Amino acid sequence: MESTTVHPNQSLLEQQSNSFRRMSRLVAHWVDATEADKLAWVPGESGVSKARTILDQMEELVNINNKCAGKNRGEAVPEGEKRTLTSKEEACQALVESSD
Repeated sequence: MESTTVHPNQSLLEQQSNSFRRMSRLVAHWVDATEADKLAWVPGESGVSKARTILDQMEELVNINNKCAGKNRGEAVPEGEKRTLTSKEEACQALVESSD
């Protein structure tokens, strides 16, 4: 795991980027360790539970990372642009890539 030490010569944006990168890799590690049949599972009764699946949450993290990275680069980030993830491998890869 990467060091969490803040380097005094890094800008705030660099520190934020490093934090996003570390946390994305950590989440991807735990999702990868999750059984595949649990990725689309929702606790509670089907249709009644307001909980989201792991894949739903991974999609949100990827979208947030992409928006934050774009803003940090000074790019206009289109609203409503979202990525749909369908597998553990795709979700983990997308999350790590979105943090770079």
